[in-house]
Amino acid sequence: MGKYTFVDHTADVGIEVEAADRPELFSLAARGMFSILCDVEKVKPVRKKTINLVSDDLKGLLHEWLAELLYIFDTEFEVYTEYEFQFGADGKNLTAIARGEDADAERHGLHGEIKNVTWCDYVVEEKPDGSYFSRIVFDL
Repeated sequence: MGKYTFVDHTADVGIEVEAADRPELFSLAARGMFSILCDVEKVKPVRKKTINLVSDDLKGLLHEWLAELLYIFDTEFEVYTEYEFQFGADGKNLTAIARGEDADAERHGLHGEIKNVTWCDYVVEEKPDGSYFSRIVFDL
């Protein structure tokens, strides 16, 4: 089972993700990002949203995934906690089902704001054993 950890970054916050496979990488990266915004363990998976994305490569696809979730949070005020993924054979497209609910300041303890998913120090690596490592920095 993978994990995400917070890392210090000048004026921003970062996470490092270690994942056994691609779906876990995308799920843990999203969970890490939402944990900056709220108490993600209090989010209930009562509503689902389908998200379709295309990018040039896996690195771009993960960045687009997080940027899309952040956009949804900012515009629709929704938070997510569970995910299902279908990746295209070429690794350049993604269909995801995200489950969550409307953000509730009291129950979810909203405690942060993210302006952007940055490219600064951004890393996505597939290891020889098929596991993944990623470092993602968020502009606060």
